[in-house]
Amino acid sequence: MLAFIHIHKCGGSSLQELIRKNFRGRCQKEIELSPIRGLRKPDDLSVSIQQRGQSDGYIMGHFAYGVHQLFQEECEYATMLRKPKGRLVSLYRHAKVEPNAYYHHQAKVSTFENFLTNGSVLEADNGMVRFLSGDAKESNMFINPKPFGTLDQSDLDRAIKNLESHIVAFGLLERFDESLLVFSQCIGLKKCCYTRINKTPSEVEIPDFDSSFTNLIALDEILYHRAEEVFNERLRQYGLSDGKAVDEFRRKNARIQPWLKAVARSKYVAKGIGRRIIQK
Repeated sequence: MLAFIHIHKCGGSSLQELIRKNFRGRCQKEIELSPIRGLRKPDDLSVSIQQRGQSDGYIMGHFAYGVHQLFQEECEYATMLRKPKGRLVSLYRHAKVEPNAYYHHQAKVSTFENFLTNGSVLEADNGMVRFLSGDAKESNMFINPKPFGTLDQSDLDRAIKNLESHIVAFGLLERFDESLLVFSQCIGLKKCCYTRINKTPSEVEIPDFDSSFTNLIALDEILYHRAEEVFNERLRQYGLSDGKAVDEFRRKNARIQPWLKAVARSKYVAKGIGRRIIQK
């Protein structure tokens, strides 16, 4: 069982499309779990999985480390991370203009400062650590539910331990192409060509990240730094550190961009999501 932890605005939408492309024929059916899909209570996630009786497949969505407890078979985790400051800016910009975004109702009536600091968006408070540390009490499968501003060293330590020891594949948005090559090695992702989706329109204003917000990313910064170290180690382990494989992949991906964008645009327009999320 593959469990993809989709942390908002870390490139997860593009990667989820690749997981569907690669895994759909090898599993009974897909389970996509997210509070956006109506599973808004912590118990709903557990019940949904147990009722479906999923085996030999994958789940993916906005949930935290810990869902493996709901399965009898072995569960392998994967995720994507991003530089914390850029993630929060992108989270706000996307939620501001996208009606389907989970935090749209908060963002559409808030300034950037209010969105980050009013305490209603737990994910704005070291959100990557929240997702990867999970709930220490093992009752909330969506996110570490500790009150805003109360995460501590124990949460960071748990997130780093999970990243190092229990997440078999992870990538960095800023190094997306290299990340796909790591995923191909770790979880057998073979069809890796992609086009970016869920991209915020360029005309949406980019807010300033004030120095007073640094406490909101302090733990995430440490986590991301450790992730970079582990990521570089894995590139060396798989013989990818010289850049030759990624250069070859980029040339291949560039050649088929027109076709990929046409397919992605038709798919998302058909779903009623809109053309703007496909990168022009």
